[in-house]
Amino acid sequence: MTPQAILLDLENRLANKENKKLLLQEKHAKLELKKSKLEEALKKEKTQRMKAKEARCAAQEKFEQARLKSNIGKS
Repeated sequence: MTPQAILLDLENRLANKENKKLLLQEKHAKLELKKSKLEEALKKEKTQRMKAKEARCAAQEKFEQARLKSNIGKS
């Protein structure tokens, strides 16, 4: 193999490595974006669950108060 052929082969290998690196960086960026979207969805889900729990507790409290008033009125 001539020195020029060796040099071209090395340059080609380097270009291939650089291409793989760029593809991995792109994949990493896509995964980070997906992770961010999933974290945001999880945050929204937690917020909705917390609001639902608060609403259930408030409804239960109103029910208990109404039941107590009803029992007091019967006495």
